[in-house]
Amino acid sequence: MRNFLALVERELKSYFASPLAYVVLGFFLLFVGVLYYAAVSWFDLMSMRAAMQAQQYGPIKMNVNEQVIRPFLGNLEILGMFFLPAITMRLLAEEKRQGTMEFLQTAPLTNVQLVLAKFSAAMLFYLAMLAATGLLVGLLFLYGNPELYPTLTGYLGLLLIGGCFIALGLFFSAMTENQIIAFVSTFATNLAIYFAAWLANMNESGLGKIFSVLSPFEHFDDFAKGVLDTKHVVFYLSFILGWLFLTYAILESSRWRGFQGKRISVALPTTVAELAKALGRKVDLVIEKSRAFGITAQEQSLAEKNVVTDVALQFGYDAEVVKR
Repeated sequence: MRNFLALVERELKSYFASPLAYVVLGFFLLFVGVLYYAAVSWFDLMSMRAAMQAQQYGPIKMNVNEQVIRPFLGNLEILGMFFLPAITMRLLAEEKRQGTMEFLQTAPLTNVQLVLAKFSAAMLFYLAMLAATGLLVGLLFLYGNPELYPTLTGYLGLLLIGGCFIALGLFFSAMTENQIIAFVSTFATNLAIYFAAWLANMNESGLGKIFSVLSPFEHFDDFAKGVLDTKHVVFYLSFILGWLFLTYAILESSRWRGFQGKRISVALPTTVAELAKALGRKVDLVIEKSRAFGITAQEQSLAEKNVVTDVALQFGYDAEVVKR
């Protein structure tokens, strides 16, 4: 659990250590603000017209949830489809590009923990994005009288469908070391799922119903209406776990597939630079709680000087290690 939490913390720090998080969050909130203003302005205009027509035709009922919050949540769903691939594209692709994936796979961290930690970090960032939009919805409760339960179920639906986008993006990030390819693949898949659901609504045949049932977008409508159906929750959780499992399978296969048959000869102790040259890969030396991974506690002082006294290698290496 300690390694899992450390990796989640590392991922969150990496988000805010680069401009990516601020750019994504800034543009996301910009679009959210525009859509929120448009929804509230339209509702205000309709309310004024309803008040004028009420003098002739009687009172006309206006509902904040149906006419403002539900369309607003639907817009957030679409924005998530656009912006979340930018959050997930670097999760594993960046590790591969920098050459740190081998270190993660040989560290005291299972691939299950690795996948869940990456997914959890992205979900926490997405939760922060949703929390920022909640401030705008809170203004409606401050100056109006909307219903709370449909709003809460709507945000639960956003969290679940966002988890689907993130799990899908994590899968494509594991497939490549190019962030742009990961982004385009995730976005194109999300778009294909969206249009498949749209076409399914126009086609009442058996195939159309199948596409409708398998689309995450179709399962969101009930959440926005305040209907909490367990079948929708089960669908979202199954969708998320399915893509996370596929990501795990990719990492497991790459662990056995990579660098097979490569033979190295290393004399110990050696320096990190010499070991990296022998491996042909980047080498990271990590010391945690007075103990380095692959290095005994008694050799702590050597580790701090970047001297390697023992080696733990990724599966696929045939190592001939000679101790002096």
